[in-house]
Amino acid sequence: MAAHLGFEQDTLAQELNAVFVVAGLEIAYRKPARFNDALLVDAKIDTIGRASLLFKQEIWREGRNNSRELLTTASVKVVCVNTGTFRSMTIPTAIRELLQ
Repeated sequence: MAAHLGFEQDTLAQELNAVFVVAGLEIAYRKPARFNDALLVDAKIDTIGRASLLFKQEIWREGRNNSRELLTTASVKVVCVNTGTFRSMTIPTAIRELLQ
C-alpha cells in the first residue's frame, strides 16, 4: 500500500506494530478484459480516516491512438491494525503525513 512512499508491510509490522488489511471492497465489472489486453490500473486515495483509507480504483483497456475503455471500478477500504491484537489503530503519524 505505501511501498512507493518507502513503507513496506513487513517494515511497518516490525517498526510500528502496524499493518494494513482490506476491510471492504465494492467492485463493478463493466466489460471484460481479454488475454493480451494492455491494461492501465489507476488507484487514488479518496478518504483518509483516523484508522482507515478508502481507495478509488479503475482498470482501463488501452487502445490505439491513446484511446481508453473503462472496464472496472472499485472502492477498497483498508484499515490499519495492530499486529499483536489485530484491532484497528490510528494510522501512524509518519505514514499519515506522507499520504496527505
